[in-house]
Amino acid sequence: MKKNHLYYFLVLSLLVFSSIHSQKKIDEKSNELIIKVDSLERKIHQLESKNELSGIVEEYKDLNNLYSYGFGILLALFGIVFPLIIYMVQIRPSLDTIKETKSLIKKIDDDFEKSFEEHLRKNKNKLIDQAIESFLSQTTQSLPTSYTLLDTYKSEGFTEIQVIKLLKVLSKADDNNTEDFIAGLLTFQEDSNIEDYFVNLIKSEPSNHQCIYGAMYFANYNKVEYMDLIANVVISGYSLVGMIASLCHSSKNFALQFINSEVLINDVTMEEEIINWGKYGAKFMIERIDKGKVESTLLWKKYLELI
Repeated sequence: MKKNHLYYFLVLSLLVFSSIHSQKKIDEKSNELIIKVDSLERKIHQLESKNELSGIVEEYKDLNNLYSYGFGILLALFGIVFPLIIYMVQIRPSLDTIKETKSLIKKIDDDFEKSFEEHLRKNKNKLIDQAIESFLSQTTQSLPTSYTLLDTYKSEGFTEIQVIKLLKVLSKADDNNTEDFIAGLLTFQEDSNIEDYFVNLIKSEPSNHQCIYGAMYFANYNKVEYMDLIANVVISGYSLVGMIASLCHSSKNFALQFINSEVLINDVTMEEEIINWGKYGAKFMIERIDKGKVESTLLWKKYLELI
């Protein structure tokens, strides 16, 4: 009987111990499960937080993009549209007004300048006409002023009518001073009437003292077709040295062409003049032009033959 009781006690103890041991394992498993569940919940919360953060970021990006677009539109409005509106409404009309004002001022200036120039031209021509009339009428008291006026305006040229009147003065003059002065004035203006006058004068009176002005006129305007006429002036008694010096003063190239004139070289009456030029005049010409060019001319070669 006692053995049975002991047996039951042992079995019961074993069952209790097993139950306690099993309960511990269950508790341990339960704790592990709870830990895993907590860990899983934390991960879930983290994921949810990330999703929320991502959403916030996306929303921020959208807001930022919207702000950027809006700011860009505002910049465009303030930088382009508004200034353009202001330009069209206020500035452009003002600029057009300024431009019209400038054009008007320029036109007024141009008109004034033209009017002033026209006034000066008319006044100059009036003074020249009065000076020429004083020569034609031989108004002695006015002549000094007339000389000065005509000499002042000679480089500006004369009208065709004034040229004709000056030629008339020249044909009527009875003193060398007036003739030389008027003939000298005419060398400053190329004109067919002046050219005809000098051509006819040299042909008819090659020894006339006015012929030197005709030679200078031909040199000034490179009238090389009249070289022989100039040679006839020298052959008729005008100094060869003086003629070449005058031509050099007007045009060095023309002077070089002149001393290649065969009419001048072949005239036997010119030998003494040529020798005189070679001794005294050639040096003057060489200094002003070129030794090689001068010494290659017919006149220089003729000089070497004669000495």
